[in-house]
Amino acid sequence: MTQFNVNCTLPDGVYTFVSAPNVRGTMEIVWGCLSILIICTWSVVHPNVPCQLAARTWREKTRRSILRLWWKIIIFVWNVLAPEWTLGKAWSDYRSVSGAAAGYADMSQIDKVPWTRTHSYFAHMGGFAIKFGNAVSDFGPASVDVEKGNALPDQTAVAPQDKKEPNAEEESFQEIAKKFARQRKRYTEVLEDTSSTSYGQPGWARDAKNLATATTVLNMQDFGYFSSDSEKAIFKTSYEAWWHNVRALEQDIWVVDANQLLLARQMGIIASLPNIHEDDLDDRNKGESFVKIVAILQILWFVVQLISRLASQLPTTQLEIMTFAFAICSALTYYLLLDKPKDCQYSIEIPAARYATPAEMARIALAAPVTFGWTRTTLWIPNNALHYDKDRSSTGSDHVVSAAALSLTVFGAIHCIAWNFAFPSEKEALLWHISSILTAAITPLGLLLAPVFALIFLWRDKAEKSKKFLAVQKWVTNFFILLNVIYIGLVLAARIFVTIEVLRSLAFSPPGIFLETGAQGMPHAS
Repeated sequence: MTQFNVNCTLPDGVYTFVSAPNVRGTMEIVWGCLSILIICTWSVVHPNVPCQLAARTWREKTRRSILRLWWKIIIFVWNVLAPEWTLGKAWSDYRSVSGAAAGYADMSQIDKVPWTRTHSYFAHMGGFAIKFGNAVSDFGPASVDVEKGNALPDQTAVAPQDKKEPNAEEESFQEIAKKFARQRKRYTEVLEDTSSTSYGQPGWARDAKNLATATTVLNMQDFGYFSSDSEKAIFKTSYEAWWHNVRALEQDIWVVDANQLLLARQMGIIASLPNIHEDDLDDRNKGESFVKIVAILQILWFVVQLISRLASQLPTTQLEIMTFAFAICSALTYYLLLDKPKDCQYSIEIPAARYATPAEMARIALAAPVTFGWTRTTLWIPNNALHYDKDRSSTGSDHVVSAAALSLTVFGAIHCIAWNFAFPSEKEALLWHISSILTAAITPLGLLLAPVFALIFLWRDKAEKSKKFLAVQKWVTNFFILLNVIYIGLVLAARIFVTIEVLRSLAFSPPGIFLETGAQGMPHAS
């Protein structure tokens, strides 16, 4: 490895002000970019409210603290590896909170309690828990007339009809249930209520009435608990998540998101929305203003010096371009999460007014978030939860995919800025061009193919009962899976190459890379 040492002339006397040298070293570039990457990815870490465990000894407190820190690190690493997915989830949460705003505005006026977007975000994080105790009454009609605030007869407590000849809808339900029953042994049961862990004592217990209701719900034989076609459609596509969400309602505490909380209030399971002022939620917020200001100043310095270099036609490193792409994604994510509390540790309990009927429990479980990756195994809302939007016509995963796809295009387009930069070899320059174009263009290409596949799957669904088309159906399904594997593989390969190349190119930087700009005088850390 070759090395060049810069020697600057020292002042020959005492001077009031000495300016910084107009050069920068390799490590200054590395540390400057690294500080931006850490700030951008860590500042958007907003973990959900963790599992409430009462630590009794210092060992349990230490283990609990390590566990909570571990989850933050996992989210941080995920933000580094896939910033576009972090932006997609932020957009999904934003849409879900916005969709619930009208319902909460009406209900908060009836209950005469304050409610803001911060409250809804806090609920999505698992910040509100419905507590069932000895004073809770049994099932009863308590749905709310939103316009007048009066109780309505319970229209959701209708049990499924007596079984007769199974129709097509019932056969569809039974087919879904049988398919999941074959796979259910692979899934972990909900955390036992009475078990003491090495992290502390759980603050909940299994409730006999909720357990009996959940058992009834899980043994239903048709769609009788669901009153709308949209609910039935969601049930068909999210049966596995629904099953786990029902199991989470067996305890004497229900940790619900904003959609579930609003539905529980409309049903009358809780007598009122919680009377919590936004200042009380801000007091739980660990997002310090000083840290935010430092992060903004650091990112502002980086953007100014990068624009200054490009405007002055000074060469720039590929590492700085990649860092700029991360900064753009993180800035958009941060904007979407402005109203979301950060690092809240404890939930707020809301006393239940009565127990839910089987139909109500089935619907509340259906309104619960779904998950991507690992399934829900506790009553607490996991960090990979995706919440429904306003009309519940689709899960949050649709918004995640659409926003992530758009940000992936922007991410790749920004890398095209380095099109004419200096590379160690012509082959590496060509691979950079291919990776940038691939990342930017693969999503629009997929959108062009989407209508074609929609027609294919529509035809496939209509022909699913015909043996004549079984082979074609299987071929179409396998081809679609293959395309998804190729898509993920190409994006992953491009990301790995870019990550390696930005570091390798530093060793082949032209001399102009080390010239400083006027932005060096701005406050920053490097």
